[in-house]
Amino acid sequence: MDEEPVPVRDRLDIEPLHHPAPNGVLPGSGPEAVLADPEIPRRVNADGVRETPDMAKTPRTRRLHGHVGVPPRTPGRVRRQGPSKHRYWALEAVEHTDSLDRTVRTVRELLEDVVSRQLISDVPLCGLPSGGLDSSAVTALAAKAWKEQGAGPVRSFSVDFVGAAENFVPDPLRSTPDAPNEPTTA
Repeated sequence: MDEEPVPVRDRLDIEPLHHPAPNGVLPGSGPEAVLADPEIPRRVNADGVRETPDMAKTPRTRRLHGHVGVPPRTPGRVRRQGPSKHRYWALEAVEHTDSLDRTVRTVRELLEDVVSRQLISDVPLCGLPSGGLDSSAVTALAAKAWKEQGAGPVRSFSVDFVGAAENFVPDPLRSTPDAPNEPTTA
């Protein structure tokens, strides 16, 4: 075969990896899939390792040398002459002119739609909210969708570590620990 497809990342979703291999490329959804091949070298990329503890990541920076991420909206092909890519979709920036009420309604409808689509499964589902606003909102929307479907309550779990609040150190991304606030009295 003259051409081998490269993994394609969808418009805004998870970024698959590929690694040059002796006979083309080896695709995978994460490093463990690529490293399952014993012929793939296990060399650390220092820039990627430096970002490991950070919540913010530089796009396409990998912890392992040689792993290549597929950019969003970009399918590619690997030929004997080398890889080629082209972008098939771009998000267009336009001025936002909706009213606040319309914006709130639109965002709610979109969130309800995407959460309900993610509840389709052939195995039991549960939530692991962090305690933050986003995961709490997703859990509440899932509970609403399941109630409307007659599917029962959402099973959710939270994890805390002994000493986490006492040993918390603020950083540029988190000024407070994800913990319940103490009630205040006036």
